[in-house]
Amino acid sequence: MKTKSKLLVLAMAVSMAMLGAACAGKDKAAKGPDAKTDAKQETKTQEAAKNGHAQPGAPSGGIETAAVTENQPSEEELAQKRRAEEERNRVELERQRADAERQKQAETEQPEKLGWVHFDFDKSEIKQQDREILAKNAAAIKKNVQGTVVIQGHCDERGTAEYNLALGDRRASSVKKYLTSLGVDESRLNTVSYGEEKPLETAHNETAWAKNRRAQFSKE
Repeated sequence: MKTKSKLLVLAMAVSMAMLGAACAGKDKAAKGPDAKTDAKQETKTQEAAKNGHAQPGAPSGGIETAAVTENQPSEEELAQKRRAEEERNRVELERQRADAERQKQAETEQPEKLGWVHFDFDKSEIKQQDREILAKNAAAIKKNVQGTVVIQGHCDERGTAEYNLALGDRRASSVKKYLTSLGVDESRLNTVSYGEEKPLETAHNETAWAKNRRAQFSKE
């Protein structure tokens, strides 16, 4: 009886061992393809990273690097930008030289170096700080200047040509009226308006506009 019991226990142990081995084989067979697939995917990802391309599901660093490279300007584009900048600088330099020549010419036309006066935007009233300039001009005209003095009214480029001609006339007339109030003979003063036709500076900014809104003097 004891012998039969021992044989039964031994048979059960052998059966359990064989069952365990069979289960382990199935697990290994099930894991095998996944492991191979993971290894192949890792290899592809590494190769793609070296070539600057990303695999689906892989980090996008390669794509971003390629995009940055594509967005960089070419040598021809950079050269075109340099040429355009050089042309802008050349045009601006010529404009400045022409403006300086115009101002020099206007100053040489001034009788006895009579001072200029300037006006606020769209105004023709004499400013307080310019009254001293006109007082000196009045004294110089009465004492030293011979003949007739022409008062030129000028404007900046804003507004229509017709409007600026009328505004320039009002500015010249304001200066004439102020000079006559200081004792200058009215018959020795004439006025002319150039509107926006003779700017001292041709730039399109407030600094240039302020210089162009002026009254200056010349001999008739």
